[in-house]
Amino acid sequence: MPALLIMSSGMALVFIPLTSTSLHGVSHDDTGVASAMVNTSQQIGGSLGTALLNTVAATATATYATANSALGEKVQAYAMTHGFTVAFKFSAALLFVGAIVLFFFINIGKESLVESEDAVIL
Repeated sequence: MPALLIMSSGMALVFIPLTSTSLHGVSHDDTGVASAMVNTSQQIGGSLGTALLNTVAATATATYATANSALGEKVQAYAMTHGFTVAFKFSAALLFVGAIVLFFFINIGKESLVESEDAVIL
């Protein structure tokens, strides 16, 4: 349960600003199309990311099991642990690269996301 709460909180802290940033500067006529593209990108990105990390974990597991077959029955547990560890390190590296790209290439502040000063908040 704690991991689920941390993960869902982190997703909320990322998806809401990401959606606001991605829709910044889109005309009122194109907001529906832009929103659909954001949702599609999130769904496809999640699917491709899962497939990529699964491939990394499976490849690392198989390679470890082949190289350490002398461990006997314990090789399966060690190989799975090794595969997941490699996949987690790979995903951490991808997140780090993504953070660096966002830091240098996203140049809008929260002030630019406000439409007008006359806007009424309900």
